[in-house]
Amino acid sequence: MWLPLISSLHSGGEDLFVDGVEGFLVPIRSPQAIYERLVQIADDRELQRRMSEAAIARVARNQGWTAYGENYSQFLQKLIQG
Repeated sequence: MWLPLISSLHSGGEDLFVDGVEGFLVPIRSPQAIYERLVQIADDRELQRRMSEAAIARVARNQGWTAYGENYSQFLQKLIQG
């Protein structure tokens, strides 16, 4: 079972997915916001399905976590080399 993502605005989530499409971005240190989004996802099966499918499609477009890590590593190497 795949579920939508919930991430804080200070964890890099905004670089990985679109708020409201593949999951939700919430304010940092806001358990209330996390709770509200979890309840929203749990109560709305259609939203859960739609976001889950969008998240799976995004991962497929990005060629998975391995490719993401390799691309990030190459980016860092370029920064180091100037």
